[in-house]
Amino acid sequence: MTYNKVYESLVATGLKRIESASEAAYRDAWNERVVPLDPDPLAMAIAGGLIADRMAWVFVAGYQAACRHVFSSAALRSWVSYAATEDREGDPPLPGVRLTGEPSSGTLSGNKAWIGAARGMEQLVVRVGTGPGATYFLIDRERRGVIIDLKPRDFLAGLSQGRARFEETPVTGADVVDGDGIEMLKFVEPLYVYAAFCGFALGGTSESDVVSHCHDCLDAVDEVLSSLRAGEVDEVRQGDVDALALDLLARLAGNRANAAGEWETDQKIVAMYSRDVEVDIPH
Repeated sequence: MTYNKVYESLVATGLKRIESASEAAYRDAWNERVVPLDPDPLAMAIAGGLIADRMAWVFVAGYQAACRHVFSSAALRSWVSYAATEDREGDPPLPGVRLTGEPSSGTLSGNKAWIGAARGMEQLVVRVGTGPGATYFLIDRERRGVIIDLKPRDFLAGLSQGRARFEETPVTGADVVDGDGIEMLKFVEPLYVYAAFCGFALGGTSESDVVSHCHDCLDAVDEVLSSLRAGEVDEVRQGDVDALALDLLARLAGNRANAAGEWETDQKIVAMYSRDVEVDIPH
């Protein structure tokens, strides 16, 4: 089944844009309508975009799908945040996350710089170390020693963002997840955000030129993802998808997709993922 057919089947089940003025409202809608599509991350991205009423939720939909692609063996039950970047903003910088003991029985202490959906996420994948020797732990946000501090945001203002602190947070071997696919994140995350953006556009307008372009973009996303699953990185085809997504963004100028929220600011998320456009996005 092509992913255009997937979109049509989603619409046939009654899936459509849902007014979600808060992060919690979108998370609840996502849990009800998108989680049942797991383990098909592309269908999840399209569906998440289809029910989204603003660009902040488009980003969430694509990001959650990308996490499921990369951490395909992890037991992700709702929203997850990948905690990778060490917090270096302080003077001196805050200490990064370190493991005391062994992955089978130890504790985590330290800081991570960016947590998306800081209010709504339920799990974190925490990277400890770098490169091939890194270890990845899947941890519930309610676990002892996990502290999420909210921080101001100017971009994707509807999406809560924060930092994570770990204070002797216990971990065991059952928390370790396979991180072998992490190198694919930089390739697949843009694709899933684009797919969510297509779903969002299709949910917001029925104008023929937009609908046709969305279908072309979804077909191209599907083709590149299939190549990546086969171990082939085709930067030319990836660039073609970038161009299709940017063309769709241009077609939606003036908020033709009837987005709620901060359209003029938040639509930059699409351009941010293109390798051909330099966008200065505040964080």
